[in-house]
Amino acid sequence: MMEPARTERSWRPLAVVAGVLVVYALGSKIPLPGLDVERLAAMPMQGAMSRLSVMALGLMPFLSVLIFFEIAKLAIPPFAQWQARSPAMAYRLLLIFVVVLATMQAYGVVSALAGAGLLQADDNTTMLAVIAALVGGTLLLVWLADRIDLPGIGNGFWLVWIAPFLGGFAALAATVITAMQVGALGLGGVLIGLAYILLASAAVVLANRVVARGDYGVAPIAIQALIWPPLLANVVAGYIAAFFYLVFSLSPRALAIIQLILLVPLIGLFVFAYMRQSMRADAAPGYAVRAAPWVLLCLLELVVCVGGELLSEFLALPWRFSGALLIITVTVMMSLLRLLPFKASA
Repeated sequence: MMEPARTERSWRPLAVVAGVLVVYALGSKIPLPGLDVERLAAMPMQGAMSRLSVMALGLMPFLSVLIFFEIAKLAIPPFAQWQARSPAMAYRLLLIFVVVLATMQAYGVVSALAGAGLLQADDNTTMLAVIAALVGGTLLLVWLADRIDLPGIGNGFWLVWIAPFLGGFAALAATVITAMQVGALGLGGVLIGLAYILLASAAVVLANRVVARGDYGVAPIAIQALIWPPLLANVVAGYIAAFFYLVFSLSPRALAIIQLILLVPLIGLFVFAYMRQSMRADAAPGYAVRAAPWVLLCLLELVVCVGGELLSEFLALPWRFSGALLIITVTVMMSLLRLLPFKASA
């Protein structure tokens, strides 16, 4: 039997990814204009400099607008059809909303910095310069993410979005080790947490390789149906919990329980919405939209997300288990593996 041949591919995609991440890291070291760096350094704020750099807003304004666009696509079929017909126009509209939201958030940051006395000058010129730097940082990240092409995912938005979380793993590991050394954290809880991460990651890998592959005559499930439902469910559950807080003044623990209970029907609802969207789309010849893989996908997301929230409530660990973040991270890592410069072929 002949050994599989190895087909050489370009290193360029990985070089682009590395370049984008390097630019992001360097931008996170550039302080905002007019920031009183000496006074900030004297404040007991871990990681304050990275949070007050020109990249301070990150991609959150873009993600916030994208979430509302995604919900609108699922709830309003004509909007989804218009976006499919005019993707360039839809993207321009999205960017307009991003600029507006980023400007509003930047103004909030400027007001907070001025109130804390962290701006060397609180005149209008300095405030406008800080706002421009923050909005420009977000738009630069959006542009950089568009330079990346991830197999199965599209552009590099999700990779750039999770970059700060990936960069914080080393600090988190050091915190866990220190807490265990002083006896503030038990070995059992850490092992349970690691077991959840490994098992949940393996389940997401399986979902990427099997459920979304389109075997057995079933139309492939778009990777968006794996990434978006848990994230959308968390956002909607958060808004509903905030409403309960404003109306009934519930305790934080009661709000956490409400949000956890809401995750179950909301994840199911959004998975069903993506299934309906798939049914409306033109299926490839010989394929049919069947409910079984969607049910498996829904169960996977429920187990990973609800299980993570339960562990976060019952284990006294210095981090929370976000099922949505784990699903996105594993999916992005699998996509990056497909960019390796060599691919086995028959």
